[in-house]
Amino acid sequence: FPVTILIRESEINKDKILPYTFDNKSTDEMGESTYVYSFKTPQNTNKYIVQFTSEGAGAGYYERIFSTTGRESNLSQTGENLPFTIYRTVTAITLDFLDRANKDHDFDTLIIAPISDQRSIIVKKFTNDYIAPKYKVEYIDEGGKELVVIKNKPRSKQ
Repeated sequence: FPVTILIRESEINKDKILPYTFDNKSTDEMGESTYVYSFKTPQNTNKYIVQFTSEGAGAGYYERIFSTTGRESNLSQTGENLPFTIYRTVTAITLDFLDRANKDHDFDTLIIAPISDQRSIIVKKFTNDYIAPKYKVEYIDEGGKELVVIKNKPRSKQ
């Protein structure tokens, strides 16, 4: 049953992006920046927060974290059966962040750490399809867990 839903959802909605908002960019007293986005699923069941948080002032090194609000655990499935639509939306948000942070001269490296092997497959698919054409993407094994590393491509000399 769930496999059928995933196949159908992937065929119908693979390129669907849910409406999202860029909520804010904040910088703390240490100079570390956080970009925050949000979106809701069509059923308004869950609100998702996508954050890009820097490590150190001016380092240009970010980590992407996304989660749902109002749930005890973000490690479990939401039951909405929309993994491709949700990940495509998160990928669109990631591209928006990369472009926005690049304009702010605030981006060198983004790390994405999928929370499971199953989710890693989806993250890699959307990263390869939508982010890799514009940014350099590497996959690094860190203690048996694969990390997605997105680097700003060198700017062309003018």
